[in-house]
Amino acid sequence: MGGDLNNKKSWHPSLRKNRERVQQEESKAREEQKRIEQKRQEIAEERQLQLLERLQEAQSGKQPQEKLEWMYSGHQNGGHTISESLEAYLLGKKKVDSLIRGHDNEMLKKDDNAEGNTAVQKANLTSDARNKLLTDPMLSIKKQEQKKFEELKTQHIVFKQLENKLEDKVEKADRKGRRKEGTKEGRS
Repeated sequence: MGGDLNNKKSWHPSLRKNRERVQQEESKAREEQKRIEQKRQEIAEERQLQLLERLQEAQSGKQPQEKLEWMYSGHQNGGHTISESLEAYLLGKKKVDSLIRGHDNEMLKKDDNAEGNTAVQKANLTSDARNKLLTDPMLSIKKQEQKKFEELKTQHIVFKQLENKLEDKVEKADRKGRRKEGTKEGRS
C-alpha cells in the first residue's frame, strides 16, 4: 500500500533530484576532461615548436637566447654592470651624473659650473623645508597636544598645591581639636 520507504529517503538514487545531481556531476567531469585534453594538446604543440626552434638554431649555429635571461643579467657599462651602478646610486654611493651618458652628461657638467645656480637651489631648499615645516598638519597637531599637556601639567601642579594647603589646614584643625579635647578632659 505505502510502497517502498526507501524511495522517500533523501539519499535514494531513484529520486529525481539525486539523478539530476549525478548528471550535473558527470557533465562537470566531462568538461574537466575536455579542458585537460586541450591543455595536453597545447603542451604538445609547445614542445614541437621548441624542438623546431632547437633544430633551426643547431643548423644555423646561433646560440639559443633565453627569453628571461636579460632580466637577471646586468648590462656592461664601463667595467661595472648597470644594475650595480644603479644600486650604488640608490644607496647614495654614486651620483647620477656617472649614469647619464653622452650629451646629457655634458649639459649637466655645464650647469654644475654655474655657482649662482647652486646658491639659488640651496636657498630654495631651505625655504622649501621651512614652508613644509610650517604647513605640516602633523606638526600643528603635535604642537596643540603639547600645549594641552602643558596646561594640564600646570593645572595638576596648582591642584597639588591646593590639596597640600587643604591637608595642612585639616591637620591644624585636628591638632586644635585634640588640644581642646585634651583641655576639656583635663578639666572634667
